[in-house]
Amino acid sequence: MRAAFLGALVALGASVMFGWILRVPLMFRFHPALLPVVFNTGLGFALLGLAMSLAARTARAAVLLRRSLALLVALGAVLSLLEILSDRSLGIDLAGLHSWHDYANIRPGRMAPNTAFGLLLIAAAILCAERVERKAAALAVVVLTFCVMGVGLTGLVGYSLGPDLLFGWARSARMAVPTAIGMIVAAAALWLDWSDRPWYRSRRYFREDAKIRFLGVAILLVVAVTIGLVGFVLLQSSLQRTLERDLESIVRSRTPWFHGAVERAAGYARAALTLSGIERAGASLLAAPSAVATGHFDELAARLVAAGFRGVSLRNARGETVGRAGVVGPQAEIDAPLDADGASELVWDGQLLLRNHLPVRGPDGRAGDIVLDQAVPALFPALFNATRLGRTGEIAVCRLRADTLLCFPDNKHAHPYSMARDGRFGKPTPAAMAIRGESGLIHTIDQHGHNVVAAYRPLGPGLGFTVQQDTAEVYGVIRAALALGTPLILLIACIGAVLLYGQLNPLSRAMLAAELAAADKELEMRAIMGAAGDGIVTVDQRGVIESLNEAACRIFGYRQDQLVGRAFTVLMPAVLCRRQLGRMARTLRGRAAPMAGAVNLEIEGLCMNGERIPLELSINEVPLTGKRLFVGVMRNISKRKEVEQKLSDLAQYDFLTGLPNRALCMDRLQAALLRADRSSATMAVMFLDLDGFKQINDSHGHQAGDELLIEFALRLVASVRASDTVARLAGDEFTVVLEGLSEPEREAAAVAAKILVCMRKPFEVAGHALAVTVSIGMVLHHPGRGGTDPRALLKRADQQMYAVKRAGKNAFLGD
Repeated sequence: MRAAFLGALVALGASVMFGWILRVPLMFRFHPALLPVVFNTGLGFALLGLAMSLAARTARAAVLLRRSLALLVALGAVLSLLEILSDRSLGIDLAGLHSWHDYANIRPGRMAPNTAFGLLLIAAAILCAERVERKAAALAVVVLTFCVMGVGLTGLVGYSLGPDLLFGWARSARMAVPTAIGMIVAAAALWLDWSDRPWYRSRRYFREDAKIRFLGVAILLVVAVTIGLVGFVLLQSSLQRTLERDLESIVRSRTPWFHGAVERAAGYARAALTLSGIERAGASLLAAPSAVATGHFDELAARLVAAGFRGVSLRNARGETVGRAGVVGPQAEIDAPLDADGASELVWDGQLLLRNHLPVRGPDGRAGDIVLDQAVPALFPALFNATRLGRTGEIAVCRLRADTLLCFPDNKHAHPYSMARDGRFGKPTPAAMAIRGESGLIHTIDQHGHNVVAAYRPLGPGLGFTVQQDTAEVYGVIRAALALGTPLILLIACIGAVLLYGQLNPLSRAMLAAELAAADKELEMRAIMGAAGDGIVTVDQRGVIESLNEAACRIFGYRQDQLVGRAFTVLMPAVLCRRQLGRMARTLRGRAAPMAGAVNLEIEGLCMNGERIPLELSINEVPLTGKRLFVGVMRNISKRKEVEQKLSDLAQYDFLTGLPNRALCMDRLQAALLRADRSSATMAVMFLDLDGFKQINDSHGHQAGDELLIEFALRLVASVRASDTVARLAGDEFTVVLEGLSEPEREAAAVAAKILVCMRKPFEVAGHALAVTVSIGMVLHHPGRGGTDPRALLKRADQQMYAVKRAGKNAFLGD
């Protein structure tokens, strides 16, 4: 998991850096609606991710590289904070690398202050974790990690809160969403790193109860502050929606009112001209200028001035004034047409006027214009009333002149003023967009460098109407709430933390005591299991091995880590697996475990090398909460089996020749008799005795006699079939049982003759060639005759053998 977090951190940093270098916005902005991550932030994440990935390396070069990377990031973060505090550039922002992309930052490339602070905290945590030899250093690592987590979470929530809008800072003061996520990932990676360090796991500085209390309090503080910020985010969102609705309401309501006022004024001017007859007087004057005509026009014009018009003038086709009355000033400071043909204009000439141009027709067409300047006293306060917008609210009516916006006086300006058509970032201002005929709402930075919300709408051809307000003033109530609420939230969080600490303290101590007792008990059980000579294996209800002791590992030849988590059937031959799986299935269905409670079961086990070994097994079921556990105690009984086999062999086999002894011979003979009777087959029994064996023992010793018996037994076994039985009864007496004879007399005689022949060859014993002969007595057993008493049959064969002895030995005789 830690490697995945570090990989994500390095990938984020690399994506941001290459995105700026290759000019691919998607690699550092990730979404058009989000703020981008600047190059220095991406570089910091990449370097810190590499530094944390070297945490497990103890080589001198790795340690030096890790420290160097952390110190480099810390230095960059400190310089960025100095830039922010002094509002001066120290040349580390790489503004030239960022200038090609417009993201409304008046200081391109500068990271947000909380971003720089977060990177500094991460670097400090890495450096503190280098050598933790005191509790203060351990506590510093843990606190720094939670601070980084807090910076990430508050940055994530703060993005929605918009500190740049709240306090009027530049847009770069807001931490980007990917940066906040990177902080959280870095904090998680730090947590996973130190939580696996020996100084943390060993409880050297933090006991488990202290960990619970500290982590509980830290999480409570982080969550409380984050939730508190979320409340302010919701409040700000509500205020923002209210402001946007107010601005849009102003432009929507005042625009039609303005056009209505202009239409009413133009209609009044047209009616006045018609009723006064000044149009005909103007036409006569333009057609035949004279003192009489001029006097007549001036008289009518004076009546219009008396009726309320500010000024009346007559202009010929060349634009020259040939008659006037009232106040007709020089060229207006600013004018703007209100319709396509220029019949009406909005004019500022010391006051806001509506100027109407009414054509005068002559015999040859349009001879000139009568210009009426009409003061509309209610127009200015109604159009530029900003009382609803507060101290920073501005209402502007502007037109485009060349590449500059020329604006009418408003609530902030007593005289016409000009401003740039484009904003700080090369994009048109709201007034310029309104002049182009567009309408809408925008969050931007105005010509003063303030964050504003502006609504815009066209008033006429080439005339734009904008209403804006600084967000810093609108969100003043939130700033005040933050100033009051943040200490209150922290106080409540601290009180909650104290109360939580007080509640957790006895609980954590009790939990620690119980854990220590359980750990001691577990250690005791492990010691018992480890000291036990028998193998002990625990298996859960799924048939998965949970634990085993060293004795079990020795029995099967595995290490503990090779068996824990595997199915128990790995320790059983394949032929037994299906049977045991069926038993386990019946156990899981609620039925009693077939082998549970069984003692000293003998089964086969399968070693790692494939060898099968005999085991003595005892199984008991341990019912636990929510599951069932089976404990098997086993021992390898291979040696015992060998001893038992040897004892069995001693009881049934001759220790010198390895042939069946008298007891086993009698058992086999009894079985052969029963088989012969069931199958109606004839069998033969031979009784053999060596001739002159006593003299060999007396002259060459018992050792030579034993060697002779062994060699004799080998030749005897080689002379008969594998299915026939050869046994040593005692001393130099042997017996042979022949079964499955189709021609009993002939076949038995042939075997006896073969034995005589093979025994004539001298035996090499103790460096001497010894000649030994054998006397053979042979009897046949026919089914249904003679009974099935092996002793009687063997006695008859013995009698035949003695008959051969009396007849001269080295021969065979049958009855």
